[in-house]
Amino acid sequence: MIKLANPDNISIVGNGDKLFSYATVEDTVVKITGKYYRRDSTEIIRLRNEEGKLRFYRKDSPHIILTDTGLYIHKKNAILTEDGIYFDPGSPNIIKIDSKYYRSVYCCIIDNISYIKTDPRVTSMYGNSQRYLLKTNSILLSSAFHKIGSYMPKGGNVVQTKSGHWTIKDYCHEVIDGDTAELVYYHQNEVDILKTGTLTALHEFQDKTNPQEDRLIYKKYLKTEANKFVNSQLLPGITEPIKIHIDRVPYFENIVSTLIMPRLQAKAAELKKSIDTNFSDLDDTENRAKVFKTVARPWPGKQSIYMPQNYGHVMGKTFKTTGGLQYSFGIEFETSQGLLTERCMEDVSLFAVGDRSIGAAEYVTPPMMGDAGIEKLKLMCKVLNAHTLVDDRCGLHVHVGTLFSPTKEGDLPKAVQSPSFSQGYLMNIINLSSYIEEELFSSLPKNRTPTLYHCHSIRRFAGINKTNFSAYLGAFIFGPKEVWVDDKNNLLPLFNFEDYKLNRNRNHNTNVGTWAEGRYKWLNLIHSFCNKQHKTTEFRIFSATTVFEKVYAYLMTSMALVYVADNKPSIIKVGVTLSQVFKAAYPKHLQLQAFLNTFYEERKIKFNRKDIYPNLPFLK
Repeated sequence: MIKLANPDNISIVGNGDKLFSYATVEDTVVKITGKYYRRDSTEIIRLRNEEGKLRFYRKDSPHIILTDTGLYIHKKNAILTEDGIYFDPGSPNIIKIDSKYYRSVYCCIIDNISYIKTDPRVTSMYGNSQRYLLKTNSILLSSAFHKIGSYMPKGGNVVQTKSGHWTIKDYCHEVIDGDTAELVYYHQNEVDILKTGTLTALHEFQDKTNPQEDRLIYKKYLKTEANKFVNSQLLPGITEPIKIHIDRVPYFENIVSTLIMPRLQAKAAELKKSIDTNFSDLDDTENRAKVFKTVARPWPGKQSIYMPQNYGHVMGKTFKTTGGLQYSFGIEFETSQGLLTERCMEDVSLFAVGDRSIGAAEYVTPPMMGDAGIEKLKLMCKVLNAHTLVDDRCGLHVHVGTLFSPTKEGDLPKAVQSPSFSQGYLMNIINLSSYIEEELFSSLPKNRTPTLYHCHSIRRFAGINKTNFSAYLGAFIFGPKEVWVDDKNNLLPLFNFEDYKLNRNRNHNTNVGTWAEGRYKWLNLIHSFCNKQHKTTEFRIFSATTVFEKVYAYLMTSMALVYVADNKPSIIKVGVTLSQVFKAAYPKHLQLQAFLNTFYEERKIKFNRKDIYPNLPFLK
């Protein structure tokens, strides 16, 4: 029998004595340094020695190591790194460099070649300590703007400033020398460029092989001599003068005259002809755009096209052109063709929204007020009239009310003449609007009918009062869109106002959705009654236009209706006329009254509408 050294399992007998294990010679036993072990003992392992022969070793033998990959190996067969650590030769954590081995954590790979990170030829990239570069393939950045010893790759985001400093391009002003027309760089901390100053000027087309008037590259130029730059309106789609270096003017003139204008004019003429045939309010003031950016197909749904960065309130503190009324207002212009460039929309502060029902874009003004708002509106109309078209698919929507409020005292002028939006106001505006509805329709082209899908008649709501207020207003706000005739002009059943009476689910705290059917009346009171941040009354009856005189007349009409409903209820009765409304709203502004009265009389003669409600006896 042979006594085993350090047996794996030691039994304990009842008296506490250890029971040592013994084995016969015939058993599978290994002798290591004078002691015997079972071959299957977990204390030993069989490995090849440095000569390649298989031998048994104790795992705790000084000749044996456990590598980083979890394997036991003879030291003579292991890799000893420069920092005195043994590794399995197949370990991914060691790298051989110049016949020496290093742990990979101390190394880097540049262009598929391994280097020690401490190699004097190697440096980490500025701003990225995990990326390493060869100094010979890098640029040493100027210590005037960066840490000493900062490197960046050659040919990357590194430039040399005009003063000779190497720096990162992102930290620079990229400008063109106004004298030499060469591209130069100034670091943002260099004072020279602050002394010289810069200006932005048109420089190039984004695609030189196919110049597009709305795909342009603007560059900053050093403002060395003012006479080196000229204001130019060469490009269609750009309504405001833009700066061009005099050396670039002949180039742009040639491209525009030979490539851009002929193509745009031919396309615009063809589109304009087809759109004009579907425009009942066409006259010599409408659809005058000769060149415009075409919209290939309508947007699939209502979506934002472009929101200007300078889209903000236009606050006037004088109110001569608004007849003394100090309401805030906003306009929505629907268009059927043409699309303003982003630069145009920035210049005039118009927000563009796509709408599949109108063909092109709907342009929304910011909240405006007073004479400054009217002047801004005039500029918007000028731009839209020059670059967009409208037809019978479109309309003009006017909002009057409190479109904004000051964030702090003195920040914005207060809307000192805000509609009350009270129960009395709501009853008055519905009655007044229903009483003058027929006169309004008589001043509009025949395509603006009481059954029009997006702005149908409100005449059925005439007579709203305190007794029936709950049923009438509930139906006005929360009722379905009224469709009175089918495709064959047959009368359809009318819905019952009592079904939509105001209650705990239908009241001014109700959060009505954007597409609620109550909005499709020509008088939209959802923002007047419901829980909305900015309260307005919207008038949707007017036909499409981009002509300022028409837009101004429609705006003044809307303001007058709001004012009379809120302040002059005594004139609201059956038979009231627009002329009486204008007189009550603008008593001291006789010229404005004359303009509005003439405007509507001329339009009534122009359209000569005799029967506004031919198949709707319940509205007569």
